[in-house]
Amino acid sequence: MCGHEIIQIDLEGLNEDVRHFSFELDDTFFAAMAAQSERQAHKGCVTLDIEGSKGIGCYDFTFHAEGTVTLPCDRCLEDMLQPVTVDSQLVVKRGEPAEGDDDEVLMVDDKQHMVDLSWFVYEMVELAIPIQHVHADGECNPQMLEMLASHTGRSEDNSIDPRWKDLEKLRTTIND
Repeated sequence: MCGHEIIQIDLEGLNEDVRHFSFELDDTFFAAMAAQSERQAHKGCVTLDIEGSKGIGCYDFTFHAEGTVTLPCDRCLEDMLQPVTVDSQLVVKRGEPAEGDDDEVLMVDDKQHMVDLSWFVYEMVELAIPIQHVHADGECNPQMLEMLASHTGRSEDNSIDPRWKDLEKLRTTIND
């Protein structure tokens, strides 16, 4: 249940008992959400479990998402699969949105019966992605690695420039 469908929860259907919702976030969901912003995750396969209940003056939601998203590798720019696992919570309250809204509190209009959690879920998954994402050793595009090595002046043998060796001798002499 997703794709072009939006992750919506009927607030009127919630009570004090915990209700469980499950969604499969696929490539269509990630492509649609990435098109609205300039974010990284443009494909993915993530299982989302939501537990929701009605509290006193608010609605409490607990999220658990687990799966993989497709991102460009920072080293070779080829697509790679990045595993993500994230747990989060959100409180939904009815009323007028205030200037200093809290990130864990979502204000919805009093007349609104459905709450759309799509953007919150997408951002939650995006924040679970590590800052640096690269392929495992040996999985990067070899042609791109060669081109990168030619532009950085480094070769695959990782030999140290002789000037740095001389500076290293000087540093060890000073430290001794």
